[in-house]
Amino acid sequence: MPSVSRRSGIWFVYERFEQLRALLERWGWEIVERGDLSQWNEQEHHDPILGLVRIRGRRAWPLGGHVTFTIKEWWGDPPLDGPERQQGRVLAGYHYTAQSIKHQVRHCYDTIRHPDAPFHVHPHGDEEIRPGSPITAEQALALFEHRLADELYREVSIPDA
Repeated sequence: MPSVSRRSGIWFVYERFEQLRALLERWGWEIVERGDLSQWNEQEHHDPILGLVRIRGRRAWPLGGHVTFTIKEWWGDPPLDGPERQQGRVLAGYHYTAQSIKHQVRHCYDTIRHPDAPFHVHPHGDEEIRPGSPITAEQALALFEHRLADELYREVSIPDA
């Protein structure tokens, strides 16, 4: 039988999913409700990770096609350490992936695969990393919005840029 803590954990990851849904919708993103692209899961494969929150927003690109922003967060209980705490839970890892027509950028907090640079950016969406600073989902989305505006300006002002 699940403990009270586990049950409260279920509600936490559900509430976090809804917070992120509201964030994306405020910025005008359609939520992708397909497969495992937008979901919450109260129990991940390895303790002490409590839950996984994954949600993808999609928007039509004015010049054709779509752009996407994907949020993937792993939450756990102390004594885990992480850059953010909410309701006594700890953000144990994240991937915030911005995919435009021409570029992909991924902001990560990953202490397992990148212990020498747990906060980092994949500037081209591939294996190359650059050490970075902690960033929130809100900040990563705002950076993407600015980049999209810049890309659109370049496409319209300077064809084939």
